[in-house]
Amino acid sequence: MATRDHSNRIARIAWFCAFVLPLILAIVLLVVKSADAIPPLPGPAAQAIEGEAEEEAEEEGEEEQLQAEEEAQEGEEAQAECELTREEFEEGEASKGEVEEACSGGQRGGGSNAGNGCPLRSAHVHAIQKHGRLKVTIGYTSAAPTAATIEVRAGSRRIASLRRKLGMSGVIRIAKKVRGKAVRRISVRIKAPSCSKPKTASAKVRQA
Repeated sequence: MATRDHSNRIARIAWFCAFVLPLILAIVLLVVKSADAIPPLPGPAAQAIEGEAEEEAEEEGEEEQLQAEEEAQEGEEAQAECELTREEFEEGEASKGEVEEACSGGQRGGGSNAGNGCPLRSAHVHAIQKHGRLKVTIGYTSAAPTAATIEVRAGSRRIASLRRKLGMSGVIRIAKKVRGKAVRRISVRIKAPSCSKPKTASAKVRQA
């Protein structure tokens, strides 16, 4: 009896070794080969992908910083325009409506054109009056070429109004014969069709 049990045990062990163990080994080898079949990313390619991701992150950060700087600059310009228009109103060179227009823009956040597709970025002006002739020099920058209307005023008096095709940056020169008392300060408004608000600038007129 004992001999028969021992023979059965040996038979089961032999069957396990002959069929089950090779099957387990085959499965293990298949898993190992599948893992080896997945090619790792080459070193230079992985570094290139990481570099591109870092560059994109840096570009996004720079764009956000530039946008914040533009908005802050526009806010400062609008505040300065409000203060200058108030001074002109006190001196009798600006109307109450012009003061309300300039200062309401500053209270709404500087009259910013950011986010509405307006290409105008900045404007500045210099002026000199000599022998009754007023010479105005207007500088501007724009994100893209655009048609624009440029208006030059001395308080409530309009000095000049003209249409121009603006490039990315440039200078516009205007010369006008001005009668009456000397012009003390001028303001410039540049209006583009895609801008909700005009780009403004003002300056004292230098007497020569």
